[in-house]
Amino acid sequence: MRIGIVGLPQVGKTSVFQALTGSTAGVGVAPVPDPRVDRLAAMFNPRKTTYAQLELVDLPSYPLSGGPAGTPAGGKTVEQARRAFLEAVRDVDALIQVVRAFDNPAVPPPLGSINPAREFATLQEEFQLSDYQVLQNRLERLAKTGRGRTGNPASARSEAELLERCSACLEEGKPLRTLSLAAEEEKLLRGFDLFTFRPVILVVNLDEDEWRRGKYTGQEVLEALAAAQHLPVLPICGRLEQEIAELPPEEREAFAHELGIEETGIARLARTTYAHLGLISFFTVGEDEVKAWTIRRGMSAREAAGRIHSDIARGFIRAEVVTYADLMACGSLAAARDKGLLRLEGKDYVMQDGDIVNFRFHV
Repeated sequence: MRIGIVGLPQVGKTSVFQALTGSTAGVGVAPVPDPRVDRLAAMFNPRKTTYAQLELVDLPSYPLSGGPAGTPAGGKTVEQARRAFLEAVRDVDALIQVVRAFDNPAVPPPLGSINPAREFATLQEEFQLSDYQVLQNRLERLAKTGRGRTGNPASARSEAELLERCSACLEEGKPLRTLSLAAEEEKLLRGFDLFTFRPVILVVNLDEDEWRRGKYTGQEVLEALAAAQHLPVLPICGRLEQEIAELPPEEREAFAHELGIEETGIARLARTTYAHLGLISFFTVGEDEVKAWTIRRGMSAREAAGRIHSDIARGFIRAEVVTYADLMACGSLAAARDKGLLRLEGKDYVMQDGDIVNFRFHV
């Protein structure tokens, strides 16, 4: 799953990306902090410890018309830059939108004043408009051909009804992810690659004073807007987070402690993103490596095996599974086995967050 970081110009989007990934290349990975990995590593003392990771992309800023903050680069018109921006967003599966609450006279706010709710709405309205056009084009085609995706009039009618409902949702200014949909409806809509169907996490970039106070300009309006769309909101101080990220690993904890930071905003963002996207971790353990593997909630044991290697999924026999809680209570895999807590599961077993697994397979 690729996650794009988006925002208007001059909101600190790239600083957040760099603090998360430590990369300046525009594409990077962010480890997901997980105390379970630390405890498993302490138990097995492996040569290598690997946390779950998120693949992040620092997407171009959304181009505004008028003013230096919105002037597109490379000689493009605003319309050309917006089309390029939307094409870049199509390459990611979920979005982290950064909005600005910090005040810095040397860096003018993109919309002329500090207004995080308006920044959020500006970008979301662009996505809604694009989705609406896609749906209208499809409805026009259905009206002409009378055939849905399965090629018969009945499917065309049901598809048209769904798309009309989606269009009405967008006309009300609501993203499609707020709709209650049946599984088949959701599957059909995913085929259109719609922007407002993508999950969104909202990050508010604060200055140090706002971060210490726990209050920022426009907070109530933004939180109400996010709550209406069931979106998580994470306030962070991008400048502080970047300072922490640039320190040697052994110095970061002490520096954060001096600032009164129990957990960095970047760590909270990684965990929140992981949970909000419906992702869970299972673990493989041993002397060579303790590793967290990322899968979507609801995946089967065979599908999870395929995350490690396609040969394991193809030759799947059984999965030896113990829960993290049971392993910690027993103190070792051998003790868990003796107590009957290490069980055998088949290919259709639905993986649970925290499962510790050894896959048996034959190729």
